Amino acid sequence: MDGWSGKNSFSHLPVETLKTKDRFFNCYDSNMKIEASSRQGILCCMRPTRNNNYRYYICKPSTQEWKVLPNPKLRYWTVQVALVVVKSDPLRFKILRLSKDSPTCSRNLGFGNYFCEIYDSKTNAWRQGNIISLSEDVSLKYHHQPINASGLLYLLTTDDQVLVLNYDGEEAYPRFYLP
Repeated sequence: MDGWSGKNSFSHLPVETLKTKDRFFNCYDSNMKIEASSRQGILCCMRPTRNNNYRYYICKPSTQEWKVLPNPKLRYWTVQVALVVVKSDPLRFKILRLSKDSPTCSRNLGFGNYFCEIYDSKTNAWRQGNIISLSEDVSLKYHHQPINASGLLYLLTTDDQVLVLNYDGEEAYPRFYLP
């Protein structure tokens, strides 16, 4: 896949060149967490590092190709992550990360507000998106993964509304209730 070769800005690093303790494809690595996946078989993963931080990775398990991503702003607690393949040849993808204040603190964003960050493989950088505001008594359902369909992301809220975002983290349609 050209998007994963050294010919483009998205280069790959063979797993064999990694130190044993850093190998991504260790089935017994209980610290690695899959945050999001795409139907093309691409995974966005996260692993804790020292100092209570995290390291984000993008990988293609079928070919054991992977890349370390720059970190987003980790001062907020991750609630939802979505991975979207924008183009397959060469590979171009976006990751949307919605985060909020920790459950015990709401001093920065306030209750019901979510910080949106977008990673674009074209720029290899995260950028700040809009603040997504919900009612104070409503939140995103944490254990329900975003659904990617027809160029939009669909997220479920605790009051059974559907939040629709485009790939730039903007609300694409008014929220609606499930039937």
